[in-house]
Amino acid sequence: MSGIHFLPILPPSLQPLPNTLRTLHLTSCKLGDISMIGKLRNLEILSFCGSQIVEIPSNIAELTRLTLLDLKNCKNLINIAADISKLPDLEKLYLPEYFEFANLVGLNSSSRLTCLQIFISIHHLIPIDQNLLPLDLLQLAQKLTSFNITISSSEERYKPYVRMGSLRIWHEGPIQPLLSDWVKLLLEKTKHLVLDGLKNSNDIFSELSEEGFNELNSLELNRLKGTEYLVNTKESAPQMAFSSLEVLSLSSLRSFIEICPGQLPDKSFHNVRELHGDECDQLLLQGLVRLKYLDVSVCDSLEVLFGHDDEQDAEIAVPCLRSLTCCYKLQNVIEDKKGKQEATSVEFPCLSSISLIHLYKLKSFCTGCYTIKWPSLEMLHIHYCFEMETFGYGDQVTPQLKKTVKYESEGKEIVITINGGDLNHIVQNHFRPKAATLEAGPSQSS
Repeated sequence: MSGIHFLPILPPSLQPLPNTLRTLHLTSCKLGDISMIGKLRNLEILSFCGSQIVEIPSNIAELTRLTLLDLKNCKNLINIAADISKLPDLEKLYLPEYFEFANLVGLNSSSRLTCLQIFISIHHLIPIDQNLLPLDLLQLAQKLTSFNITISSSEERYKPYVRMGSLRIWHEGPIQPLLSDWVKLLLEKTKHLVLDGLKNSNDIFSELSEEGFNELNSLELNRLKGTEYLVNTKESAPQMAFSSLEVLSLSSLRSFIEICPGQLPDKSFHNVRELHGDECDQLLLQGLVRLKYLDVSVCDSLEVLFGHDDEQDAEIAVPCLRSLTCCYKLQNVIEDKKGKQEATSVEFPCLSSISLIHLYKLKSFCTGCYTIKWPSLEMLHIHYCFEMETFGYGDQVTPQLKKTVKYESEGKEIVITINGGDLNHIVQNHFRPKAATLEAGPSQSS
């Protein structure tokens, strides 16, 4: 059933089904008295997802065959009167946002519970004596194989997160008071980690784990204060870190410099496919050999994405990059800090799409004397890059970018046919003198 406006009691059509009904979904309903459900003794799956309901009655404990209880998005739920431990087959429990976990009875004693979604307020954890907690959180963490757990000091920072294996920590303070044994155990099992608002977090990942987070699939860092590196080899580092990570999102990291100062530990970050950077003053990238999608935006002071110093080789190692999007105020995408005059060849073998949008300070894509080969480049989008003088200071080889160039000036669209065009020629002769927007891509029939 879905979207029932008001249900004071369960409809009579359900009453003759106590011995046959196995699954019941009451989704987005406005519910009153649901004590009748206690008579459906063979229920195995029960969902109230998104429904308006205030209390789960105590006789729910009579559903001894129940394996899944779904209360996601039940925003009005105040109380679960049932003793969870009396549901001997319960394996999966999804609780609504902001539900007071202290009100749960028997959660630790639910022997088969292995999957849990729960919101835990930090105010219940700090500065409380862990021995006085209403739940044995370490015992609970030991049983869980799948979870979606939020630990937060602010309900305003909560947002629904659908993937299981997720741990989110939102706290306007240092991480150390939160690092009890149960949190450390969850970190070892976590696939998707979100950290938001933490302070004094210069070497946060060595504090969180000595093993290097090699089980993580995605990592999202927001508003961390003091974080300069993800792996700090200046101090100490694991032999391998973030080896399974595929998606990395960095937002409002004003102290961040780069992923790692110096050489990355072997196989670290070698599976990262996507990188999203937003409001980061520095974001120097290296070592992401399988990176396919790079999106950087609103980085006011960010000057360079790929840079080289005297300790690095000339080759820019992003062989798998397919899509690059840069928005707002980036000054250089590739920078040569050596200042060498001789030409150096750099290749982006898989890059098919480049978007440069609202980069008011961008003078060129590359400041070094690089001959850049773009064998797969098909789409180039330049929008409102008024200071761009040239694409680079070496040859720009683009054999696939040869079909059409379209740009608008005062409402007028001009189409130019290109055969193996050079990006420097496009910018200098067609884009900069005439228009604020340029698009280049595969041919279209005229």
